[in-house]
Amino acid sequence: MRRKYFNILVFASLILACLSFWAPAQGTGPLNQYKDNIHQLHLVAQYFTGSGQANIIQTITTIAVRSRGSETFWLIEKDHVDPAYYYRERRVPVGTPITFFFFIDVFDIIKLLQGQGGDPLEIFKLTDHYAVLRESRGRSIPDTVTVPDPQINEAAIIILPTRVRLTAPTTYSELSTQILQVPAESSIFFMGFALKDDDSTHGAPVFVKREGEWRLVGVRVVHERSTTPDQSAVAKVPSLDELTTKQ
Repeated sequence: MRRKYFNILVFASLILACLSFWAPAQGTGPLNQYKDNIHQLHLVAQYFTGSGQANIIQTITTIAVRSRGSETFWLIEKDHVDPAYYYRERRVPVGTPITFFFFIDVFDIIKLLQGQGGDPLEIFKLTDHYAVLRESRGRSIPDTVTVPDPQINEAAIIILPTRVRLTAPTTYSELSTQILQVPAESSIFFMGFALKDDDSTHGAPVFVKREGEWRLVGVRVVHERSTTPDQSAVAKVPSLDELTTKQ
């Protein structure tokens, strides 16, 4: 009997050793480095018409670039907090006031319907292609290292949601791509990534590796910025200090 148990223990040890040997190595890409920074943002654009209240709900990707004390700064594609986009593409009557509510990871429709608003975020800065949101609470995240000078033919990785969920955080995956065009004096560049209408990939962060470190080079932006089906536009990002300081 003892010998039987001994053989079972030996067999189990061998199985564990094999599993340990074949277990995948810990990720070394940007998702591993910034997994706590990247989230889905459920955004509600609320406005009133002659027939009552209307809500446009979208889910996009966002990255927290810095948290200090009681504030956190988030980077998104600009259009989703720009009233001009809703007048142009969402058929909201021009000039209609729009109020924005934000929910990070989990969309709380009850809270919205009860008039309690969303998470404590506000529009901090708008540029031609990206926007910065300010959250009035701190988070335990690393600073996102940025790089302002994408290079033609440089390898890059874009972080994409694997599935959009309204009531739970989503998961993300890395997709290898390449920077294809960097127009001179432009605040956007282009990478190899097919155009998609799925809002969830809007604002997806793009990283390059410099000096052995993953650095944020931009966020994916859509809305007619690219006219080539197999390329996507990416908004360049400045230094972290510039992102988180009002000019």
